[in-house]
Amino acid sequence: GYLLGNFTATRMSGRLTINASVVTGALIAMIPAIGFLIWVNLEPITPLMLFLPCAVAGLGQGLSMPNAQSAAISVAPELTGTASGVVMFAHLFLGAIGAQVMGFVADGTAFPMALVFFGFLSLSLIAAIVAVKPSNSNPT
Repeated sequence: GYLLGNFTATRMSGRLTINASVVTGALIAMIPAIGFLIWVNLEPITPLMLFLPCAVAGLGQGLSMPNAQSAAISVAPELTGTASGVVMFAHLFLGAIGAQVMGFVADGTAFPMALVFFGFLSLSLIAAIVAVKPSNSNPT
């Protein structure tokens, strides 16, 4: 999913603005998060239930993450390395927090995993929308 999202991002780079790509990717990633949250309450867990939502979310992340990185490093050319480092630190740090949260809420069912998945993708969508609000001077 992530590889396909990256491929799509390269093909759409001239058609969508960076901001539109980031928000579109975050929205695409939210769709399977909502579906996964509903699905785990209706059906017994299967491998398809785990991998399909993650693959579709990976598609959205593959579309938004390269564009978000590009926007971050283009804000201040003299701080490109710092911006890149901060973005990757945040990416890895939030992943570590998600792993810890999952460890605390795990109860042997798939529901806590779906809830954490939904929660973190919701945060990413909120962050994307806040980052690209019209009053912001991010590149387009």
